[in-house]
Amino acid sequence: MYENKNLLPDPAHKCSCYSAIMLFGFIFSKLSESEMSDRVRNHEKIHVAQYLECFILGFVLATFLIGYTCSLASLWLLLLPFSLYYILYLVEAGISFVHHFFAHSKKNAGRYGIAQRSAYLNSAIEMEAYDNETDFKYIEKRSWCAFIKYYGKL
Repeated sequence: MYENKNLLPDPAHKCSCYSAIMLFGFIFSKLSESEMSDRVRNHEKIHVAQYLECFILGFVLATFLIGYTCSLASLWLLLLPFSLYYILYLVEAGISFVHHFFAHSKKNAGRYGIAQRSAYLNSAIEMEAYDNETDFKYIEKRSWCAFIKYYGKL
């Protein structure tokens, strides 16, 4: 675990509703490792496993596409392994946000916040992590790219 209190918002800030975040396969936390709950630690470890799987998929895809195109311009594809997890996350969150934004009444003044929270909670990546964060043996028995089974659920 990597602790960097300067990286994350102040706990007194009204938007700080999380205690840890996974970025590029590393877990950053406002709390020390001993202060972090097992549930939060397991949740973030699930995200690390998801990121590593997307990294491998992105690497295979980038290698294939670079070999197929044989172009120096295709070297930008080397960024794909590092970004595939975030591309999947953001595309799904965007689609889910639009769905939930328009699903709520136009008279509902808080529909932006509702849509934002719903998009986050209905992400396949988050659904897998939340569904299994209390199963502390899940990482060991988890099937490869298990988050894929959550796609299409809103």
